[in-house]
Amino acid sequence: MRYFILGEQDAERGFKAKGAFWGNALIGAAGGVTGLFLAPIPAFAFVALSGLPKVKIKPSSVSNSDYVKHDSYLMGYERVARKKRKISSLIGGGVGLGVGFGTYFILKGTGNEIR
Repeated sequence: MRYFILGEQDAERGFKAKGAFWGNALIGAAGGVTGLFLAPIPAFAFVALSGLPKVKIKPSSVSNSDYVKHDSYLMGYERVARKKRKISSLIGGGVGLGVGFGTYFILKGTGNEIR
């Protein structure tokens, strides 16, 4: 149990999900620019699928390299890392949709609507 908690703490401190954020921000912006009612679907599908890839543990995010040998440490790290990845992806999708819809309405107001 101790290693599980240590894994969670290390993931909380060291795991960054920048790829999930920027990937879904791009998808959300692309969907939002279309201005369609169904534009949020790809962004939310990306959030659901962002938990599937394997979590890569960087040596710099581990407080003690011996911990990686314990399965309970890996399970704790992975649990928090997947959660952080999904939350980051959700935030990125929301930001992307906001930017995309904002761009759509600005273009629509100026008469340069994307068709």
